[in-house]
Amino acid sequence: MIFSHNVHDSDSLHELMGEKARKLLELTEKTFPVPPFAVLTTIECARIFHEDGTRDDVLLRKYGDTLRDAYPTVLRFAVRSAAKNEDGKTHAHAGEFSTYLHVLPSELEIYIAQVLTDAQEKQGVSPSAFSLIIQECIEEIEYGGVLFTRSPRGGCEMVVEYNRGEGVGVVHGSHVVRESWYGAGEYATHTPRVRVRLPQFRTLQAYGSALERLYAFPQD
Repeated sequence: MIFSHNVHDSDSLHELMGEKARKLLELTEKTFPVPPFAVLTTIECARIFHEDGTRDDVLLRKYGDTLRDAYPTVLRFAVRSAAKNEDGKTHAHAGEFSTYLHVLPSELEIYIAQVLTDAQEKQGVSPSAFSLIIQECIEEIEYGGVLFTRSPRGGCEMVVEYNRGEGVGVVHGSHVVRESWYGAGEYATHTPRVRVRLPQFRTLQAYGSALERLYAFPQD
């Protein structure tokens, strides 16, 4: 679902959202496993949150109601940034913008407004340069983390950094288990005392390889 006032053709819509949102749409179309989501484009963010700091609460409530109606079985949402300067090839700005997890359906308006407020006040990003993702938040996660199809330290190996739970500690650089693959079936751990051998590693490796082929560029 894409919210964008009076804009309907796909090329124009893609220009009104950040790279993260565009990739989620593309991955969904190519049948990668992506939790259901909606996008508020830059037009909608600017309609909700004005340059002078005022907010259209009526419009915000309308979006909240529409999302609740569209996803009646979703118990928790993630409200995520998708700035136009985020997750690009030259600068990722990882972790610089706000993400809120486990948002109740009744709280959607609160956290949509908070992500936009944080972007403007903390990062100086205008709402007109900001899009937003509202996505189902997966509950009862055993492990969470980040897969790098090429090492963030400059190597050519594929790396996954993870920990138990949602992986929030990975973003902040704490309690991280780091695994590296140097080709099919070969990997080395950098934290052997706390390593957990995950059966999903081969699946992650396959998805990582498919993503890098799709975009012809290292992905995380």
